[in-house]
Amino acid sequence: MRTLNLLPVLLVSSLAVTASAQQVSDEIVVTTDNAPLRSQDATTGTVPKGNILVVKNINGDWFWVIWSGDKTGTVKGWINRSDVIPLSQALDFFNEEVRRHPSAWSYTVRGMIWRETGEEDIAIGDYNEAILLDPKYASAYANRGWAWHGKGEFDKAISDYNEAIRLDPKAASPWINRAWIAATCPTAKYRDGRKAVTGAMTACELTGWKDWNYLDTLAAAYAEAGDFPNAVKWEEKAVGLAPKEMKGELRSHLDLFRAHKPYHEEAKK
Repeated sequence: MRTLNLLPVLLVSSLAVTASAQQVSDEIVVTTDNAPLRSQDATTGTVPKGNILVVKNINGDWFWVIWSGDKTGTVKGWINRSDVIPLSQALDFFNEEVRRHPSAWSYTVRGMIWRETGEEDIAIGDYNEAILLDPKYASAYANRGWAWHGKGEFDKAISDYNEAIRLDPKAASPWINRAWIAATCPTAKYRDGRKAVTGAMTACELTGWKDWNYLDTLAAAYAEAGDFPNAVKWEEKAVGLAPKEMKGELRSHLDLFRAHKPYHEEAKK
């Protein structure tokens, strides 16, 4: 599943970095506190420092992006080049952040960068450091859970999601990630359609029923529970809200649900 993880808004100092030339579909990382998104001379929202975005369009020094936050829902707008850095430069930037401010936040953000570059084991090490520094930091558990999830370590992933939910019940991403396992896990013993529906509905409520990714999970949960009319209903809504590059994948889910078949991820090799 394509999820974005919980990151708190903390005010920390930033380095003066300017993004180099970018192309559509490039990944960029926010390097200023609460970087504003603009559309038609109005601010549509802000993105906390450390979050990873995908460039959807470019207009001079402005990048069109879409960002989903646990507490804010999905927002779209133009972010200025001065507020971001290419993913390829992000490790250098956040290595310096960790050196200057060795906090749970800085280790968690750097862990996200490592995970995005495919280094999940190193990412888990950074999340471990974050938790040692602040055992009540929900974001570190949520992100470590997603790293375990990616490695197919479902018991560890569920344990971390449970702890993130306990520490921050209003955070939607550990709710939805845990529901995704319960709905689509390749290992049958982890699947539970009823629990998946309950968790996915809670996450959708927390995000105002506006996140296509969460609606896709809810649809998969209903399918696992054998309620295919609701699976089709919510998958159709997910397709309607999803960006064009994701509609094909979601339509493949929809085809399964219309055929009264659940969607399960492939087992890790």
